[in-house]
Amino acid sequence: MEINNYENILSEYKIVKKSVKSSHDGGCFIYALIHEGEIVYIGQTRDIDKRMFSHKNDNGKVFDSYYVEAVDSSCIDEVETFLIFVNSPKYNVSKNENAKRKMHTPITHKEILRRLIENK
Repeated sequence: MEINNYENILSEYKIVKKSVKSSHDGGCFIYALIHEGEIVYIGQTRDIDKRMFSHKNDNGKVFDSYYVEAVDSSCIDEVETFLIFVNSPKYNVSKNENAKRKMHTPITHKEILRRLIENK
């Protein structure tokens, strides 16, 4: 294959746009572990590099890729709970039940989304 075929993925703009800030800046992250196109785990961390290393060495979780998004610390629990509830990842077994219980409290999906939007 010619180098020209890779121009689309080599664009500095696209690389920078899709980059995630270093874990050392004190940010909070939501991440999803993915296996064969299916979300198998959703979690949160302050140190994404350390957490991914930990997951790669955990023989219990099988994944072939992951997604990371920086999230404001004031709403990270709600984002994680909402994503677990919506996606029901197979490795979030105990959190799936907790997420469903939390979602049956008076707060609605719309309220969670409203709070998330206001925090941006």
